[in-house]
Amino acid sequence: MGFMSTIEKFKDIPIILGITIAAIIIDTSNPTVVNCVRWIYYSVHAINLIIIFLAHIDILNKNQKEKFTYTQITSTMGALGEDEVRVINIPIKDYDLINKNVLLRSNLIVLSALTFTHVCFGWTRPLLLQVYFPIKLLYVHPLIRVHVFQSEAKGQLARPWDMYSRVPLSTLGNVIRERPTTPKDIKNQKKELSQQRDLKPEEKAKKMKKRR
Repeated sequence: MGFMSTIEKFKDIPIILGITIAAIIIDTSNPTVVNCVRWIYYSVHAINLIIIFLAHIDILNKNQKEKFTYTQITSTMGALGEDEVRVINIPIKDYDLINKNVLLRSNLIVLSALTFTHVCFGWTRPLLLQVYFPIKLLYVHPLIRVHVFQSEAKGQLARPWDMYSRVPLSTLGNVIRERPTTPKDIKNQKKELSQQRDLKPEEKAKKMKKRR
């Protein structure tokens, strides 16, 4: 079991190494090579967008209005000790749509950024280097496993999925983590809400500013 898990952990290395070597040795002055790289890169992103669209359609078709509770921890980068812990009760459909939007935004930002650098500065190698990771991300993302491959949302695929840290540019300036809610989380949130009701308006504003 340990040997197999080790293989699983490092199985991406040969693929990444191969793509890196290919990106180094390609002749970027050859128009045919450049066009080939473009075709590969934009085909990958087109497939990604189609898969995300299929997930979106499945979310709407399933229309899961049942609510579930999870805990979200938001940390502002550089502001240690200012974590915001929230217990969230949300319909499954809404949670899945939020994750779909995060994936879509990430894909579009990366696509736009690399297209800009390629068109304006002629950078071709980064296009090839970014071929594998978008496919890998969609394959391992529970949203795609559940809504495209139709796996059950149980075990490792159970919500909350806690994928913000694995999706590029999913948050700007914040670190967001998710985990199942504990009785302690509920108790702490009730305590915080009670304290907020006792605060004066200026104290509430000061506390919110400190969190931001």
